[in-house]
Amino acid sequence: MPKPVSTVRIVGYGMTALGKLNRSATQLMQEALTKSLQSAGLQMKDLDGLVAVPSLSHPHFMEAHYLATQVGLLPRRLPVRVRTIDTGGAGPVSGLLEAVRMVKEERCHAVAVVAGDAVSSLETPEFLRRADQGCQDPGNS
Repeated sequence: MPKPVSTVRIVGYGMTALGKLNRSATQLMQEALTKSLQSAGLQMKDLDGLVAVPSLSHPHFMEAHYLATQVGLLPRRLPVRVRTIDTGGAGPVSGLLEAVRMVKEERCHAVAVVAGDAVSSLETPEFLRRADQGCQDPGNS
């Protein structure tokens, strides 16, 4: 039986420009993922795990599955584990913790954690409505 992994490392990073870019959150996440793979000397085919944090501006059901399909990770013959982590502002850190777990417990070798948003594309009232959506009183009291 192979020895369990005891050390997990961040080997690359990618970032897009900030501001009102007239691009969707998915497009920004794709660019950041591509840049992170380049900085790590990896290719998309090297990934066997993807953790994605959903955006406020352009949310998709099962964000990681959606993004993995957009970048060509799914469908694929080799197994790829994908996870959507929706913990609000803690999403990127929660995503890193999930990636560590995937390497240590699910034997993934290369897991990307991707988060991105395009909230500058939203008008202020719409941004506030979406941001407050999870804080609404279900009883309207």
